[in-house]
Amino acid sequence: MKKWILLFLGIFLFLVVTANIAAADEHLYGKWRYEKPEGSSVLVFIFLAGEKGEMSVSYNDDGLGQKQFTLPFSYVVESKIVASSSIDEFREYILQMNFTGRAAAKIRILFGKDGTIQISGDKGGKLIFTKMGDEQDC
Repeated sequence: MKKWILLFLGIFLFLVVTANIAAADEHLYGKWRYEKPEGSSVLVFIFLAGEKGEMSVSYNDDGLGQKQFTLPFSYVVESKIVASSSIDEFREYILQMNFTGRAAAKIRILFGKDGTIQISGDKGGKLIFTKMGDEQDC
């Protein structure tokens, strides 16, 4: 009887931990858009389940018109910091991103209270991204 109880308890704990990890990552999944204030360039990150994603860049090339390119990437969540209370929530991820055929990059993602994310690289610079709806195109 004790073996069954321990087995049930082990399965239950595994399901709870797995559900919490999946729910934590769901905050990141989807399309996130940054647009320069003057509208000359747009950067879109798409984070998918399975630690895959895509970065789409669109910019005005002086005299040559609008240019666009897309880079697929994989990512690993190196660390997550999540703290919440009845009043506030703090959520931060550190990701190691590996661009296909290119160098790797480490980024910090800080979730804002207003539904935005702030992405900063290991060499500085911060951009604020807003969540895009599924109906919007990259």
